[in-house]
Amino acid sequence: MTNKCYLCGSHNHRVIHHGTRDLVHIDVLLCKNCGLVFLSSFDHINKNFYKNSGMHTETVEEWIKSTELDDQRRFMMLANQYCERNSVRMMDFGAGNLNLLTKLHNRFPNWDLWAVEPEERVQPINGTMLKCESLDQIVFSDFDLITMFHTIEHLSDPIEVLSLLRKKLDTNGKLIVETPNVDDALITMYGCKAFEDYTYWGCHLYLFDQDTLRDVAERAGFKSIRINQVQRYPLANHLYWLSNGKPGGHTKWLHMMGNKLNSAYAEQLASIGKCDTLIGEFSK
Repeated sequence: MTNKCYLCGSHNHRVIHHGTRDLVHIDVLLCKNCGLVFLSSFDHINKNFYKNSGMHTETVEEWIKSTELDDQRRFMMLANQYCERNSVRMMDFGAGNLNLLTKLHNRFPNWDLWAVEPEERVQPINGTMLKCESLDQIVFSDFDLITMFHTIEHLSDPIEVLSLLRKKLDTNGKLIVETPNVDDALITMYGCKAFEDYTYWGCHLYLFDQDTLRDVAERAGFKSIRINQVQRYPLANHLYWLSNGKPGGHTKWLHMMGNKLNSAYAEQLASIGKCDTLIGEFSK
């Protein structure tokens, strides 16, 4: 194999999964030197791929419904942090179906909201924000907040993109990055083969742990870096995977798991670095 690690330049890697759920000819590799996980080829992703990627085959309305819980969680996180600010200039990079920005506009009508999203069928709702297909269309360099929710893993050159986003931030601005945790308990603790077959995907070019995500942020020029762990899916989801080898336990078995149990489980996973999601907060 001739694949060179994007972060450390090492050629010392091993295959951790043969094929992805959609591309049997592309393997998932782990750099033995720095721990970065990446696909053996990016040739299937061209510059126009995400304009009509087919990642979301449902209607936009159904897509919004499927992301509602995550969007509400993110909305509450941002609303709590910025509730005392009358005006905030914010960019959501990789804004998806725009549900999060719509929620923020309804709560904070004075905020200046920008969406960078190449998906052609997604259009701003009721003129609540300005939508761009690329970062090149944004001339401002004084954003108070830039967010990337489950976007960095799709980028072929995340350091370059984070560097560009850093230049768009105000002196006291902040970039929030949410991405899957490669140390997810279903893989590294429970060894759930069915989950591995499902979770490795041709659209996820990289997967990060806390160290490699920090490395990317540092190489992009960020000085203040904080990375936390969040568990998006409850205990029922994990038990369903382990019992049935399928997703969906968070809806099928949710009645069996109370909030206290889910909170305790998520807290325990976070304490050992095994949550399913990383959230990084990066400042200049």
